Amino acid sequence: MRRGRTTLVAAATLALGALAAPSRHALASCECDRNALEVVFVFDSTGSMGGTIGAVKSKIEKMIAVLTENIPRVRVGIVTYRDVGDVYVKRGIPLTENYDEVAATMHGIRAEGGGDAPEAVDQALGMAVQEMGWAGRASKVIVLIGDAPPHDEACATAYGIARMARREGIVVHTVAVSGASLPAFEEIARQGGGRHVSMDADADLVRRILSLSLGREWTGDLGDAELPPETDEQDAAAARGAFVFAQIRAGEDWNPPHAAANVLAAMGSAVRLDAASDVRVVSLTDSDLSRFPFLYLSGHDEPALGPQERDALRLYLERGGCLFAEACCGSRRFDRGFRKTLAEMFPEAPLTRLPPDHRLYRAGVPVESVEVAVVHGADRYRSAPPELWELDMDARTAVIYSPLDLGCGWNNRADEGSCQVRERDSLALTVDILLYLLGE
Repeated sequence: MRRGRTTLVAAATLALGALAAPSRHALASCECDRNALEVVFVFDSTGSMGGTIGAVKSKIEKMIAVLTENIPRVRVGIVTYRDVGDVYVKRGIPLTENYDEVAATMHGIRAEGGGDAPEAVDQALGMAVQEMGWAGRASKVIVLIGDAPPHDEACATAYGIARMARREGIVVHTVAVSGASLPAFEEIARQGGGRHVSMDADADLVRRILSLSLGREWTGDLGDAELPPETDEQDAAAARGAFVFAQIRAGEDWNPPHAAANVLAAMGSAVRLDAASDVRVVSLTDSDLSRFPFLYLSGHDEPALGPQERDALRLYLERGGCLFAEACCGSRRFDRGFRKTLAEMFPEAPLTRLPPDHRLYRAGVPVESVEVAVVHGADRYRSAPPELWELDMDARTAVIYSPLDLGCGWNNRADEGSCQVRERDSLALTVDILLYLLGE
C-alpha cells in the first residue's frame, strides 16, 4: 500500500494558499442526525409531459421510499410548474416528513396547459430555493425534471437562482426526460454544482435520480437498502493507483451528511492529485480492502465493529493502511467508543495527542489554530489549537483521530454558523490530514 501513497504524494504540487485561514473549534449540539437529507423535486406538469408524468411521479415515490430506508431522517418537498397564463404557474408543498402528504400532492398533479415550448422553470426553481423551509444542518438537494427549457429571457434568472442555491449549500441536479436536449438544464446543473442527465422516463429514472440525491451511483434493486459498493470511476481510479476516499460502513450510524466530495474538490483545486471525484463505500471485511491506502470512519454512536471487523481493520493497518476517524458533532458516545475500541485492539499503542508543532499541521496549509463554536448555531467562536490524536505502528502514523467534527465544515455552509469547526478551517485541516497520511 505504501507505493500507491508515495505515487500520489509525488503527484501533489502544493498550491494551498487559497485554503489558508485562521481555524477554530467548539463543542456544539448535533442536528445532522435529525435532518440527514432534504430533497425537493421540481417537475414540469404541462401538457407535453402527458406521456411521462405518471412514470416520473411513481418513480419519485419509489425513490423516496428507498431514501428513507438508507438515511435516518429525510424531508421531501414538491414543486410543480407550468407557464404564465395557465391555471397555476408554480405550486407545491414545503419540506416535510409527512410522506402521506407528499404522496397525496403527487397524486393530484396532472399534465395540462403549456402551449409554447418554454416553461416557467425560473419561477419554480426560485420557489424551491426560497420557499421550502430548508434546515441548517441537512444535506440539501434539488432535482429539476422537465422536457422544456426556461423562456430565453428567463435563462439568466434561472442560472442566477442556481448559483444562489449553491451558495446556500443546496446542490441542484437536472434531468431531461423524453430524450429532450436541454442545454439550459445543463447550465442550471453546472451553476448549481450538480449533474445533468438525459434519459427517457423509464425504470432507470429512479435509479439515476437516486444516484444524484445520494451522491453515489445506485446499481442495486429499488427495494434494496444497500448502497452500491463502488462506481466504474472508482474501480478505474483504484486500478491506476489514484486516491479514492473510502468510507467505512459499520452498523446503522455510519454516514452523517458530510460532503466528502467537497474535500475531494478542495484537494483537486489546491493540489495536482489524481483522485476519484466521489466516495467509495466499503466494509472492513471486503476482500479487496488493501486496494485503498486510506479509510474514513465517522458517526455519533460507538463504532459498530464486531470481531471480524476488528480483525480485518487490525490486519489492514498492520499492512500499511491508514485510518482517519472523527466524532460527528463532537459526539461523546463516538469518542468514548472509538477510544475504547482502539485500546482493546492495540493495547500496546495508545492514542497520543499531536503537539502543536507536528508536521501534519504543515502538510498543506500551516494550521496554528482553529475556530471552534462556543454555542451551537450561533456565530460565536473561540480560537484554540487544533486537536488531533494519532496511533503509531512501526514508527509510522496508522490512525489520525479528531474528537471535533470536521465533516460538517465540508458542506460549505459558512454563513450558517452551525458547525463545530469553522468551514474553511475544517477543509484546510482535512486536506492537511489527507496529505500527511498519504505521505506516511
